[in-house]
Amino acid sequence: MPHFCRKWYFVYKKGIFEGDIYEGEVEIGQIASSVHSLKTAEEVIKELINDFNAALKRTKEIPSFIL
Repeated sequence: MPHFCRKWYFVYKKGIFEGDIYEGEVEIGQIASSVHSLKTAEEVIKELINDFNAALKRTKEIPSFIL
């Protein structure tokens, strides 16, 4: 393994697996642009149930010969 690869691996390992945020690399923020609102757990569960029920209703509208 080339020297620069070894160095990168150990920096990555220190940050990600060992939790050393000073000597290692920590990846954060990759999905920050995807977060549009903060919801409570209750809101997330209600939305999940509503989406499930809507999908279930759509499957009941599919003609039986397709299924």
